[in-house]
Order: sequence, then C-alpha cells, then structure tokens
Amino acid sequence: MRHLQTLTFMLLLSTATAGMAQNDPCWTDDAVMKRNPNPSRDHQLQPWPAHHIIGDIFYVGTRNLGSFLITTGDGHILINPNDPETLPLVRASVEKLGYEWTDVAIILGSHAHADHMSATAQAKHQTGARVVVMRQDMPLLEAMEVPGNAAAVDRVIEHGDSVSLGGVTLRAHLTPGHTPGTTTWTTTVDHDGETLHVVFLGGATATPRMDVTDPEIQRQFHQAFVELRSLQCDVPLAPHAPIHQMEQKFARLDSAPSNPFIDPESCRAELALSERGFYLLLGKQLGTLD
Repeated sequence: MRHLQTLTFMLLLSTATAGMAQNDPCWTDDAVMKRNPNPSRDHQLQPWPAHHIIGDIFYVGTRNLGSFLITTGDGHILINPNDPETLPLVRASVEKLGYEWTDVAIILGSHAHADHMSATAQAKHQTGARVVVMRQDMPLLEAMEVPGNAAAVDRVIEHGDSVSLGGVTLRAHLTPGHTPGTTTWTTTVDHDGETLHVVFLGGATATPRMDVTDPEIQRQFHQAFVELRSLQCDVPLAPHAPIHQMEQKFARLDSAPSNPFIDPESCRAELALSERGFYLLLGKQLGTLD
C-alpha cells in the first residue's frame, strides 16, 4: 500500500508541477505557507489603503487579510469581515471610500477560520446585513471561540447557489479542503466593453497541521482543484492578499498601462502552486520527501 501511495504521489506531483513556469522558484509546503497566509500577525493588523480593483469591486482589507466590498445601488456586499481586532480597519476602509458602513446588506465569507469570519456576528450587529454561509462550514462557525457567529447566519447555501443584490450576482462554488466548506465566489464585470470573470478564491492551501494522508482530506482537495480548474478567471482575488499579489499590483495602479488586477495567468499559476504545495506536504507526511 505504501509503495502504491508513493507512486501515486510522484505522478500527482509531476502533474501539478507541469503547470508551473520553468523560472518559478522551488516552492516547499513551508514556503507556500509563509508566502500566502503569512502567520505574521503584524501584517494581519497592518492597515492598507482601500482601493478600487475593477468595476464596483474594492479592496477593504489589511495588508494580509483580504476583504472586498462590492457596491450596488441597493446596498453593498462584504466578503470577509475578518476578526474582531481587524473589523474596525475594514469598516474604516469602507468609509474612506465614501460608503456608509450601515449600507452593507450582505456578508459573505471565504472560509470559516477565525481570521476571516470570527467578526461575522459583530459586523451583522453593526450593519444589519444578512449573513450567507456554505453549509459545510457551519460546524466551524459554531466552534469558534468568539461566540454568536453561527447564530448570525441568515441563509445556509449549497454548491452552485447564487447571491444577488442590486443587479450583482455572485455564484458560490464549494472548493473544500482548507475547510470543509471553503467557498470560492465568482461574478462578472464589464470593463472597456469586455466581460471579465472575477474569482474570489476561498482558499486552497494545505496547512502543515492537516493530515493530508486522510482520504477524506485528499478527496476534498481534489474536488477543490477540479472545480477551480473549471472556472473562467480573469481577475483573481484571495482571502490572503499575497496570494493575488495585492501589494505589487497596488503599487502599479497609477503607472501600469492597463489594470494590473486583470491577470488570468496568475489564476493558473496560483492554482498550480496550491496543488504543488498540497502534494509536497503529502509527500512529507508519507515519508517520500524529507
């Protein structure tokens, strides 16, 4: 059985690596973790300038924690209220853009980890917004140390369900693994006469604390990778800002000849990186890699 697992691992790793450019750095699972979630709490707490991304989509997160505001004439959609310590920074960013915090009408999340969704109940209390959550993540909301987040949920959704407000529709894609209910949201925007596909990645990173030798965890990540590969993606956005190179793209906003957030190649590269990180971690846990 171990020999079969090793052969399977090597095949999957070679497949995942094939999607990466030859000049990409040699990412380890630890390097992926440090680059993407970045365990530095300082970066999570560091304010970042609120800015326009594309269409009616704005960045309202911190240097590390990605939060997004989608504005409409009937109120606004907030993706990721984050945690109680950073929620005031999210609110300040919304207000710096000239929008009323109390006009947030719907709250969504990428996945039910505390850094992204433990302020859900608090944000709902402040705004009166409706909270929408993928069914498979409800147990994690219920188990959070910050109480009341599960009780704040107004609508429990399934894969393929949609959320609409003011002419904007987002579709929920179950991309499990990082959590059982990790949710990738997709929508479209009109840009210079062209329809572009925006993907709010739910998260596809396998963390060292996971037992990725568990067949159920493997099944979930495989489901996520298959679903993510199927999505049309022109504008990738993510719950941790480094995943979509927010700092680099923000620095180019005023000087780039075109919108730097339009980056379909990054969609493919980041997915390949997530898959590589998963299989490297699997190899380490199987003992096939040091």
